[in-house]
Amino acid sequence: MSTDSSLLKKGLAILLSFKNTKTGQTASEISKKVELPFSTTFRILKALEDERFLERDPESKRYQPSYNYYRMGIIARESDILRRISLPVMENLRRRFQETVILYVRDGDLRVYYEQLEGSQSLKRMERVGATAPLWVGSASRCLLAWTSDEELERIHANIRPLCINTILDKDVAIQKIKAVRETGYSISTSEREEGVCSVSVPVVDSPENVAASLTLTGPASRFNDVALREMIPALKAAAQSISDQLLP
Repeated sequence: MSTDSSLLKKGLAILLSFKNTKTGQTASEISKKVELPFSTTFRILKALEDERFLERDPESKRYQPSYNYYRMGIIARESDILRRISLPVMENLRRRFQETVILYVRDGDLRVYYEQLEGSQSLKRMERVGATAPLWVGSASRCLLAWTSDEELERIHANIRPLCINTILDKDVAIQKIKAVRETGYSISTSEREEGVCSVSVPVVDSPENVAASLTLTGPASRFNDVALREMIPALKAAAQSISDQLLP
């Protein structure tokens, strides 16, 4: 591996280490996280600071993402085919139901809030794009895992813990609900991760039995009654199919 290639990989590892950090990181913390010598880490941090990917607080000595870090994210979002295809479909759902619409994708053993359109009602469910949640809880996770192998499902659900009053703690029940998505095409969760929140989700596929994303309507459980769900579920399925049709080869 060339020196330039090695340095690039190390620099990218440092940038990725800021995922899900809210208060910044010191050079020492970054060095430990990316498993690089402190001297190497500090040298790369200086270069990233010079190029405005990171900035360093002179008092706390903590590094935070800077202008070009966020600019790269904007460029990626603008060129992302999944996001580009999904946003008009999500906007139609938001306009029709006035609830928050979220597109989730899988990242290892987590689900990521990939895109979100906030509901128009004063009481609504919101989350930061890029935030993560466990794969073993919630309707969106069940859709993302719908065609996952039994062995993988067993592994993912090995460390279930209670997050809310309705978190499913029985591994067999949780896995059975995932497999049910293959037949029903949707999943519903209420107060499994956040009290008083209801979500209804459907899988978006980019090839047969391969889930690219999960499309979700979410909001206060009081508004997600049987009448509302009977209208939301077919609308979500049609929306997901519209996205899938454009993703399928």
